[in-house]
Amino acid sequence: SDRTVREALAQVADRIQAVANASQQLAKQSVDIDTVRLDDHLCGLVQQIERGLSRDGIDVECEVEEVTASADTATSISIIVNELVTNAIKHAFNGEGAGHVRVVGRTGSSFELIVTDNGRGIQATRRDGHAGLGSKLVESFAKQLRAKHEVVSTEQGTMHRLVIPNLG
Repeated sequence: SDRTVREALAQVADRIQAVANASQQLAKQSVDIDTVRLDDHLCGLVQQIERGLSRDGIDVECEVEEVTASADTATSISIIVNELVTNAIKHAFNGEGAGHVRVVGRTGSSFELIVTDNGRGIQATRRDGHAGLGSKLVESFAKQLRAKHEVVSTEQGTMHRLVIPNLG
């Protein structure tokens, strides 16, 4: 009956559902048992999040270059993308006005993942100045991937940039 407990349980249920959805999509989009087409998978995940959470006026876009990754790496990246896109849709726009969320993946000597929004910035959305569970999950999975994670946030929006050295 406690509102705080209900909200916490709802957040955990959302995350469990996201992991289940990611696993299901990984199985469908695997090149073989160990390799996943990351571009198809991430953009499919982003579309699914948009269908489930987005409201009129919020546009979500995904542009990932063709690339494959190990199933474990794809799962970790999927959880990061799920958290960043979900948090942007839920919090960046304060429930009003129009907004844009964009996911970009670029290949090269490493994999660069960029998630941006044109919302009101992290400082305006944090309660008591503390990072939420989503931020902690992103940091934990970034560390697991040995990724460099950079966050730039202003009143005009937020950019998360992860450089992942190895998709294997």
